[in-house]
Amino acid sequence: MTKALQNDWIWASGTLWSELTMLGPSTRECWNDAPGCGSGFSVPEIHAWANLNAFIARLTRADLAGFWVYAIWAIRDALEVERKDYEPAHKPERAAKLLDAYVPAAAAWIIVMGRELWEKDEDLTPKNPNQEDPARGGALWKGKSAFCKERWDLWATRFEALSGMEDLMTETREIAAEIFARMEEIKRTAAP
Repeated sequence: MTKALQNDWIWASGTLWSELTMLGPSTRECWNDAPGCGSGFSVPEIHAWANLNAFIARLTRADLAGFWVYAIWAIRDALEVERKDYEPAHKPERAAKLLDAYVPAAAAWIIVMGRELWEKDEDLTPKNPNQEDPARGGALWKGKSAFCKERWDLWATRFEALSGMEDLMTETREIAAEIFARMEEIKRTAAP
C-alpha cells in the first residue's frame, strides 16, 4: 500500500469492510447507472435495475445502511410521474419502455420492505429552504416530501392502473397487479 493510499480518508479507521465506508458512494454510483444511461432498456438491463433496487432495499431493511430515500426515488420514477411518449430526456424510448424498466424496480421495494414502508411515517422536507428536496414527489404526488399513508395509497392506485396498461410488457403488468394486491394485503392486515 502506498503512503498516499494509507493517508486516504477511506483508510482512516484502519479497516475498510467492517465499517462499509465505501458502501454509500458505491451504491450511489451503481444507482446513477439506471436503465437508459448506457445499455438502454434491454430486458437484462431492466432485470439488473430491479435486482439493484432489491439489494439496496435489503441493505436498508437489515439496517446496514439508511437508504430509505432510494425507495422514494425508485417509486417516484415508476408511479409519481406521468410518462408520455418521447420524453425529451429519453427521446428514442416510448413511455411504456420506461415503465417496463421502472415498475419492477419500484416493486422490489414493496417486495422486500412493504410492511416497513407502510409503517414508516416520516416527513423528509428539508429544514433549510436552500437545501435540495430529494424526497419530493413527482407530478402526480401533491403531498409533502414524506413517507405517509396517503403516498402509499397513491402508489397502490398507480400499481393497479399500470396492471391494466396494454402497452406494457406482460411481465410488468403482472408485477404491478401482484404488488397492488400485496400492498392492499399489508394495509388490510396492519395493526390499527
